Amino acid sequence: MSENAIRKLLAENLRQLMEVHGIKTAVEMGNRSGVSDRMIGYILQQKRAASVETLDLIAKAFRMKAYQLLIDKSHLSDSEAAEEVSHYVLDSETLDLFKGMTKEELAQAENYAKYILSQRRAPPSTDG
Repeated sequence: MSENAIRKLLAENLRQLMEVHGIKTAVEMGNRSGVSDRMIGYILQQKRAASVETLDLIAKAFRMKAYQLLIDKSHLSDSEAAEEVSHYVLDSETLDLFKGMTKEELAQAENYAKYILSQRRAPPSTDG
C-alpha cells in the first residue's frame, strides 16, 4: 500500500470516528487526543503522515489500538462498518465509569459484558 493510500485510509477512519463520537473540529479532536489541532488537520487533509506516537495518541482517545486506525473497512457494508465503529462508542457517563479502572478490572468488565451478550443470544431453554 502506498503512503498516499495509507494517508487516505487514516483520514477516512479518523473522520468516521470523529463523526460517530460527535467531534466536529480538529481542535476538539486535538483536545481529546493530545495531538495538536494543526496535525489533526494535516491528517484529515492527507497532507502529512502520522508518526507512530501520533497514531497511538489518537487511538487511545477512542480506546483503540493504533493499528485499528489503519484497517481498511471499505469492503464492509455500511451496517458492518457501523457495527465495527460502535464497539468504540461510549457515552460520557459510561466512559467515566471505566476511567479509574485498572487493566484487570477492565478485563473483568469486558468478560462480564461478553457473558451478558452470550446469554441474550442463547436459544431459549426447552425444559420438558
